[in-house]
Amino acid sequence: DKLLDDGEAKPFNSRGPNKCETTGVYYKSMDCYFRDLVSPHKDVEGYCRKALRMKQPGSNEGGDHSLVSCAAEPNDATISLAEYGPIYPCTALAVYRILESLHATDRRFDKTTITIINRSEVLGIPLATMLSNQGATVYSVDINSILQFLPDGKIRREPATTTVETCVRQSSAVVSGVPSTEFLVPTEWISDNTTVVNVATESNFDEETIYNVPGVTYVP
Repeated sequence: DKLLDDGEAKPFNSRGPNKCETTGVYYKSMDCYFRDLVSPHKDVEGYCRKALRMKQPGSNEGGDHSLVSCAAEPNDATISLAEYGPIYPCTALAVYRILESLHATDRRFDKTTITIINRSEVLGIPLATMLSNQGATVYSVDINSILQFLPDGKIRREPATTTVETCVRQSSAVVSGVPSTEFLVPTEWISDNTTVVNVATESNFDEETIYNVPGVTYVP
């Protein structure tokens, strides 16, 4: 087995069940070129972008898919991503499961609009991709731009006239993971019955007023 897909790496000795094969890859580099060379079969961090284009966990398409690490026996040499589904970054997957339990119908997010204020490789990008693959319209917000992830797999840049407030007010779920104590989503932007998920160390929402929104579900 090879660590990378394109032959740029030599065989890698590991401490796995078969000491001549690589059983997983853990790495800290966020370099896009290197990250996408890693085989999705061995990317235990879930950062390879090839996996994001595959079936979602729990998708109705072809059965109930779950994580490779959970679904396969330790010595199963026939593990197939097509059979079990890819591995996703754990933070993004956890938020996906929260939203799925509250908003999905038959594990789909059709006619659901969600705003994610974060576009990192760990949270924002994989979460937006998973949700849009399951039918949601997702506004992906970072400091420089707002992108819209569409259910058909397309991504488009929003015009400069589109603001974070516009996106939040249109959304039935808002996820924020901005690592700043100074960033706060104004409570008056949150619509009734919205699910609000904070993924930042310090809350991006005003916890003293957020519960004043009728029907709000706040996940701190």
